[in-house]
Amino acid sequence: MSSNRARFTVDRVEAQIAVLISESDRSNRTVRVAELPPGAGEGSVIELGDDGRYHIDEEETERRRERAKSRLERLRRRSRRFG
Repeated sequence: MSSNRARFTVDRVEAQIAVLISESDRSNRTVRVAELPPGAGEGSVIELGDDGRYHIDEEETERRRERAKSRLERLRRRSRRFG
């Protein structure tokens, strides 16, 4: 995916509505869950393609999930030391 396309992170899904956060200006946008690509969910990084459809950036999504897991594990280890 090209970096000049609009990029969003799926912040949350409530009923049939997904709240997206724009990576360019941190604004919120709501879309119907049906507009998201299959497999997209909270934390997914998606881009709005030239075709007007959203596409998952699988590589970036996985990179961010791994980084979040690593942070959580560091916090857990720190908590055990001081707890």
